Amino acid sequence: MSQIDNRARALLPWCPMEKTAPCCTPRTYLEVTDLTVKYKNTTALRHVSIEIPRGCVTAIVGPSGCGKSTLLHVINRMTDAVAGCDVRGSVRLAGAEVLGKGVDLRMLRRRVGLIFQRPNPLPLSIAENVLLPLRDHGFTGREERASILERVLHEVGLWDEVAQRLNAPAATLSGGQQQRLCIARCLALLPEVILFDEPCSALDPIAAEIIEQLICRLRNRYTVVIVTHNLAQARRVADFTAVLWNREGASSLVEFGKTRHIFERPTQGLTSLYVGGVTG
Repeated sequence: MSQIDNRARALLPWCPMEKTAPCCTPRTYLEVTDLTVKYKNTTALRHVSIEIPRGCVTAIVGPSGCGKSTLLHVINRMTDAVAGCDVRGSVRLAGAEVLGKGVDLRMLRRRVGLIFQRPNPLPLSIAENVLLPLRDHGFTGREERASILERVLHEVGLWDEVAQRLNAPAATLSGGQQQRLCIARCLALLPEVILFDEPCSALDPIAAEIIEQLICRLRNRYTVVIVTHNLAQARRVADFTAVLWNREGASSLVEFGKTRHIFERPTQGLTSLYVGGVTG
């Protein structure tokens, strides 16, 4: 994506291609092929291949320790900062290799946003949590930044709650509000893919429901991948679901398909046992 394309997207609520695309376009947008990840002597993922559709919500589920978060961290190269981590295979975003040498990691992480398990607002004001990243990424116009700030806070349902206290510390927000602020910060940078790593696990049920509703609204405008231990949540929000499992000392993909099929007509016995609550 060119700098001109990025600037055009900054001036519009959604780029024209995303705005007119039908929900869950079957075209693959994020393609993981034969991915193997090792941490020194431990293999976290082995030969994982998943084709994630554009404009859909894809859930990654499986027991604790099966490499779900590792998969997300590989996609936007967070694993680069882990000493002794060896990544083999391919991750392609819109056809372009993510794992190759010379990839601009700053631009990659703008295109592929990551929302963590616990809210991590910057120790700044509510407004500055959105405005500082915009300035860092070259949005120099004050009116442009103010417009983006208002737009993304509306998108996450925060504007009416914080419009009169934008200069208050972000730490004064509730946990659910902080998580929505982190999502707004991500949306401000116009990502193509948003990765959610257990975004509701630290929240109360009401705040979690608000985040789920927000994720559903992001469908069709962004390609969303969510890691969750909550099978009911995966069933509620995801169009597609991937099941990972640790077998023979490393995690691999057990099954991938439309969420309804995974929960109602799984093809693998292990998937059937897991979604039925018998194991895992």
